[in-house]
Amino acid sequence: MDKEVFRTLQKVILVSLRALSVLLVLGIVLFIGINTAVPVHCQEKVEKRQLYTFSGIVSFVNWVESKIGIRYVVNRGTADAFFSVPKEAMITKDKRPTWFSEVNIGDRVTVTYYADHAGVMNIASINIEV
Repeated sequence: MDKEVFRTLQKVILVSLRALSVLLVLGIVLFIGINTAVPVHCQEKVEKRQLYTFSGIVSFVNWVESKIGIRYVVNRGTADAFFSVPKEAMITKDKRPTWFSEVNIGDRVTVTYYADHAGVMNIASINIEV
């Protein structure tokens, strides 16, 4: 009877060890998979943006919604371009840092902007010319 109990216990231990080794292998695979996927995902967020620059006169400002319109000359006439102004945009007046609230209708400005993945034109920098 002691031999039967011993063999049964031995079988239970072997089955348990096999199950633990399978779980350990799965854990290692998942750990490696997650750790290699995270840096790739982070790299996707860092994108090179095509920047465009032009000058014009401020025709619209909404400080609450952080929007700005700039009138520029095109083909013997004028047109307005509208932009979103993110918090990280660099705003300068005569090349000195200032606030977006210092931008007023009629100000002559030079802007640098980029289009995001949704096609929204975002300001990277505004220089108010004095």
